Amino acid sequence: MGKVISTTHFLNESPIRKEDRSLLIDTNVLFAYVYEPHVFNEAATLILEGAVKSGLSIYCGMSVRTEFLELQRKTILTEQLLSMLSSKTKWKISHALRAEIQKHKIWLDQQPAKNELPILTDGRLKQIKKTFTPSGHSGQIGWMKFCNEYLSDLYSSWKTHSEKLGLNYLGARESEQEKDLFNKPLKWSEAYELISKTGLSSNDALILNLFLSSKISHLATFDFDMAYGFLAEKNNSQFVVVPDSIYNRDVKTLQHSFDF
Repeated sequence: MGKVISTTHFLNESPIRKEDRSLLIDTNVLFAYVYEPHVFNEAATLILEGAVKSGLSIYCGMSVRTEFLELQRKTILTEQLLSMLSSKTKWKISHALRAEIQKHKIWLDQQPAKNELPILTDGRLKQIKKTFTPSGHSGQIGWMKFCNEYLSDLYSSWKTHSEKLGLNYLGARESEQEKDLFNKPLKWSEAYELISKTGLSSNDALILNLFLSSKISHLATFDFDMAYGFLAEKNNSQFVVVPDSIYNRDVKTLQHSFDF
């Protein structure tokens, strides 16, 4: 029977032979690997670099690229907007813009204490955007120039990391090239059944359904809901990998509740 296992277990004690091991990752694992302040950056690094070192094939769903770029976009905008508050910034900004960014910085500073990422939401980014002029005036930077300065290389970041890890993409529907990776055809109806069973989000359900329908041995996630949804299936021989802290705090005892 499949289990949820810790990162340490995955790296040192996996019951599956190395030549039979493979890894599916969700967006949060890849983002944590790239974003050093992430609370699970160390776990992501251990999992992904350990997988590469061991020669494991690493897979991700096609939605991971879109979700990763979205997180990167927000991260870059957040970091560069905050840098405008520094006396060393190269940009000239208005008093109104400085005050607007400072207001949101107060909110950002509160997020780590809530175990949330200090990244501006789209709603907050829109509020700041409205304080910029589109093209700039009186020597002050406009929003469009700001975006071009910092977001023009966004896709190259994805390309660099995906090539480094040798990511293989899996579609929402199996293709002829992917046929050998699956035990059964992918069905949307089965993803929806996962939602109704444990309340998974639609994105999580699609990833979990992809995993359960495949021959991939391990799924790495930092999402408790994904681990919970996997445990509710109870009828497979695959493994879900979570950080040691999530395993010890949330999964270790819970796992026995599904042994019926």
